[in-house]
Amino acid sequence: MKLSQIQTAFRTSPAVTILRSSNAAFVIDFLYDQFKTGQRLTIPDPELKIALVEYQETVRKFDPTALPEQASRYLTDWTERQYLTRFFQRGETGGDATFQLTSSTESVLQFIEGLIANEVGFIGTESRVRLVMESLKGLVVQSSADPSVRIAHLVKEKELIESQIAAIEKEGEVSRLSGVEMRERFGVIVDMMKQVQGDFRHVEESFKEITRELQRRQLSDADQGELVSYALAAEDELKHGDQGQSFEAFTQLIFSHESQDELNDLIEKTQDLEELSTQLQGLKTLEKMPSVLLAEAQKVMETTQRLSGSLRILLDEKASADHRRIRKMLGEIREMGADLSDAPPKDNEIGLTFDEASLPFKSPVFKEFYQLPREIEVREFHAEQQDDSAREKAFQKYAAMARLDWDGMRNSIKKLTGNGDQVNLAELLDRCPPKSGAVEVIGYIRLAKEGRHLIDPEHEETVFLPNGKKLTVPRVVFIPK
Repeated sequence: MKLSQIQTAFRTSPAVTILRSSNAAFVIDFLYDQFKTGQRLTIPDPELKIALVEYQETVRKFDPTALPEQASRYLTDWTERQYLTRFFQRGETGGDATFQLTSSTESVLQFIEGLIANEVGFIGTESRVRLVMESLKGLVVQSSADPSVRIAHLVKEKELIESQIAAIEKEGEVSRLSGVEMRERFGVIVDMMKQVQGDFRHVEESFKEITRELQRRQLSDADQGELVSYALAAEDELKHGDQGQSFEAFTQLIFSHESQDELNDLIEKTQDLEELSTQLQGLKTLEKMPSVLLAEAQKVMETTQRLSGSLRILLDEKASADHRRIRKMLGEIREMGADLSDAPPKDNEIGLTFDEASLPFKSPVFKEFYQLPREIEVREFHAEQQDDSAREKAFQKYAAMARLDWDGMRNSIKKLTGNGDQVNLAELLDRCPPKSGAVEVIGYIRLAKEGRHLIDPEHEETVFLPNGKKLTVPRVVFIPK
């Protein structure tokens, strides 16, 4: 690391921009809670916007100057500053966009999390040194091509295992890790797991950079030979480079049923350890580890597939040449037809010869064998007997329904949001009790949609009516105009 590199990072790195911003603490706290605490890889635009509105309401109770702008403006700004990546899911032609953390934001969250952990907790030096020593031992042994080195290592491991078995059989007891050692090693495992999640952003963005560089060269009218050469080298790097090979090995490991079963079994046994019962956040992170790793792998694979597809289109010059040749031939045929239109050839001058054995032509009189039509099951329908008394009761109930006071409901929303405050549906019903029961609650949801307030159908909340009944409805937040 040199001074010039540090200065460049301070000028251009989004990670440094986050830490130097006036709202850094709020930005980090919000993004960490949404993505890391919830163990989520992506979050839809409407959901993240509603969450940010609620977060603004919470922090303004003790700091009125915190995050004063609108939530949508902050999300746009964070995307432009490369705190977040905004994209549409593959295969979707419409709908809402999705947000994902960038590699720079991942680095910031890891840095702050490690900083706080070092200040309020203990550092597992013994576990980290042991992990380093075991990794070095495996590196030295597994990288040697000398059979004697490998045999000597295996014999030593065999003798150690046999001595441990003999000691257990003789004494009848097993030495186990202490509670401190368990928590120390568990902390190292959780830290590595979080770091792995952040590493995926670097892998994905490095693959995307290959695509961007290829597009830049195409726009600059680079020489076709150089462009194809770069495309071949990029695809080779994608498949056979160090990063590509490492990711390929990871996908084979994580998508293996045996590996998944083994990982799930280890997680269940770890959760049963009484000494780790207080490590609630770490156990929660570990529990979601298989699904998170699968989602991360799938996300990076989609990126590499799109990149590979783009490269294949560029490299498929043969198909492009064939298309150009066919278009040229069709043009020449049209020109010949136009030249012969005044003096068309006679029938005996027109002919077509071909090798019958090489062309899979069918006879023009060929017909498929007759098949019986499908039989349709015939069912008898009987007219329903009309029940006049039930019909009359239904109309009576309909006539007894109270009409909604739409203007009054709109005024209630305007009154509660007039001071620039946001209010959710439960708070509105508490301060303005519904007079018409559940149908008035539905009316407020309709007004929220008409007024372009925030409605999140993926999250539900429970509201209570004056008669004590409760309803489960989508989360609704009324925002000031």
